[in-house]
Amino acid sequence: MRRWPIEELDPRHFPETTDFLLSYDPPAIRVLTYLLASLLVAAVGWSFVAPYDETIAASTAQVSGRQSVHHVTAMTAGRLESVRAKEGARVGASDVLAVLAVPERAVEVRRIAAEIAAISRQLELLEQRVGQVEVESRSELRVARLAVAAAQATEIAMAAEEEVAGARLRTAETEAERLGQLGYLASDAERVQAGQEVQALRAGREAATARVRQARVAHEQARERLAGMEAATAGTLAQAALSDLELEREERRRELAAAKAEHQRLALSMERTIVRAPVAGRVTSVIDASAGGLVAEGTEIARIVAGEDVSVIEATTSDRGAGGLREAATARVTLPAYPYQDFGVLTGRVQRVGEEVRDTWRFEVRLDPSRDPRITLRPGMAAEVEVTVERTTIAGFVVKKLRLR
Repeated sequence: MRRWPIEELDPRHFPETTDFLLSYDPPAIRVLTYLLASLLVAAVGWSFVAPYDETIAASTAQVSGRQSVHHVTAMTAGRLESVRAKEGARVGASDVLAVLAVPERAVEVRRIAAEIAAISRQLELLEQRVGQVEVESRSELRVARLAVAAAQATEIAMAAEEEVAGARLRTAETEAERLGQLGYLASDAERVQAGQEVQALRAGREAATARVRQARVAHEQARERLAGMEAATAGTLAQAALSDLELEREERRRELAAAKAEHQRLALSMERTIVRAPVAGRVTSVIDASAGGLVAEGTEIARIVAGEDVSVIEATTSDRGAGGLREAATARVTLPAYPYQDFGVLTGRVQRVGEEVRDTWRFEVRLDPSRDPRITLRPGMAAEVEVTVERTTIAGFVVKKLRLR
């Protein structure tokens, strides 16, 4: 390697480099230093608030092909009437597997139904009788109200007649006064006739006034009679509300409600005599129908094996943080057969955590039903699982790792 002589390293031999170093502005260095320090402080502060999910990865994971077995039992005691399920056959959910006969319960249901019909008929007749009593009580009131309306109309007509008579009297008085002012220009016969007409009209008005008074009195009497009848009728209706008829009607209503409740209870009990399949699947065993004897409540009628449950991932892990595995922890699942770049990431929750065996934990993840419809899960399919065991911050995670060391 070539060695430079000492004299050749003299700054005077490098004028451009020397000018650059001498022209460099020290405040720019300070600004750069402040900027870097601010970024460092912001990063440290962000590490204390930014969330961080501490996860563990499964060593092995695959889609489970576990089958679920359902034991179908009798919900009530009775005699085995018929068995419709056959061993080895496939059934759908809610399909009838067997029918139990409970003769005494069927008789009771028919008796309660007949009792409900009889009580309903009695209640209908009572309602009709109560309505008739109310109509009869109110018929006299209608007559009294009509009488009041007629008396009021008569009073109005008499008042109008009195008003007409008064107007005629005022006209005749005006005419007689005019003839009196004419003096000798009006004949005596005209003045006498005008006076007689005034007297006749005055008598007619007085008669009309008397008739108005009579009509008013009749109207008041009719109103008083109506008020008395309304008070008497109200008292009669109040007593009728406490009468035996009303009490009987209320009693029938209570009996009808009780009978309907009993009928509903018996109908539900009869529904339990029909044994249905809780899920779809294949019947692996069925009760012997040849005996036709009594079946106690809880007796197994059939056994159904449902389809393979491919919504469960069976996994194992030897991660040091596996001790933090908890049920209901969130999990992210990817399938090598379906790249997550195209099909997304499946989500689920831990549903069971097994015991530790030789630093290995077994656990199960139940997948959420929402996933890409193009994904078809099959038993034994490989999977990759990450489970969130703790949510902390970046700073907390760093401190925890330093403490573990």
